[in-house]
Amino acid sequence: MFKKNKKIFITGISGLLGSHLARFLLRTTDYTIVGADNFIGSEKNVLDDLLPNKNFEFHEFDITKNLNQFIEITKGVDCLFHTSCLPFEGLASFSPKLITTSIIEGSSAVGVVAAQNKIRRVLNFSSNARYGDINSPFKEEHIPHPCDPYGIAKLAAENILTNLGNTHNFEILSFVPHNAFGLGKYDDPFRSVINIFINLLLQNKQCYIYGDGNQLRKIIFAKEIVYQIAHFIDCKIDINGDIFNLGNKNPPVSINELYKTITKLLNIDIEPIYTAERPNEVKIAFSSCEKLQTKLKNENVFVPSISLEEGIGDIITYIKEKGVKPFKYHIDLEITNEKTPETWQKKLF
Repeated sequence: MFKKNKKIFITGISGLLGSHLARFLLRTTDYTIVGADNFIGSEKNVLDDLLPNKNFEFHEFDITKNLNQFIEITKGVDCLFHTSCLPFEGLASFSPKLITTSIIEGSSAVGVVAAQNKIRRVLNFSSNARYGDINSPFKEEHIPHPCDPYGIAKLAAENILTNLGNTHNFEILSFVPHNAFGLGKYDDPFRSVINIFINLLLQNKQCYIYGDGNQLRKIIFAKEIVYQIAHFIDCKIDINGDIFNLGNKNPPVSINELYKTITKLLNIDIEPIYTAERPNEVKIAFSSCEKLQTKLKNENVFVPSISLEEGIGDIITYIKEKGVKPFKYHIDLEITNEKTPETWQKKLF
């Protein structure tokens, strides 16, 4: 499946997707895996088990602020996975400067190092937010209409990287995953609803649901994603700047259904609290991954299928083993007014 002796770089390597990808590649290849992270949205100890590996190299720094260092440590890299940014879609309407800066400046820095060091291929992680308020299921050929700063910035980042790739002769693809979950940070009040619900319920606390809870999403787990994206290190690319939705065949699920599934698996009967809907949140937002599935099937790539219950069960086990945690409000709100969710203003959980 994989060619030998490659040097792979992963931005945001301690995050959900970056850490799962690093572990997968170290387990299944002889590649040298190099990565960077500033730990704003992740735990410092998440990489501890990888540090002794002779094929692993980690650098703690911010790619948006240390361009010369970024250029230096990406010399000799064959393929770069860009997974880093502050992944807070809902929060982006209230801390837009911080979050859009991380997306635009981080992606621009990736374009610089790819051009400067002649990196063969860049694999960029975008977001379903790029599609915005259009009819689901989203398909790659649909014209995007992002409706929050996060989606606007993610689409702009795709365009910046595609433009730089065409200008400076590096290959570029962008991935658009379903809502992704997995083993990782669970004390963040701004993202990862599954992890938030589990951490609260294990403390016998009520959970907050924004709006009526009928928002529809598709869920994918990080350990599915790594099989899908690792294939793109070497596979043939037909169109530079192409887009691939990442996902599975599981049906869309509402936030209410998600909550019921979690409480059933935990055998806990606690009613949620319904609070005001968040501005700019798209009610029905999920994509089709038919294009990806066709490519992987034609190229004989195995991808495990993980049910919603199995994936949530893994996270429950992980949080139970690690122990529940208080939530850390680690990002300042730049805008506070009557539209800012009271869960964040009042730090309700």
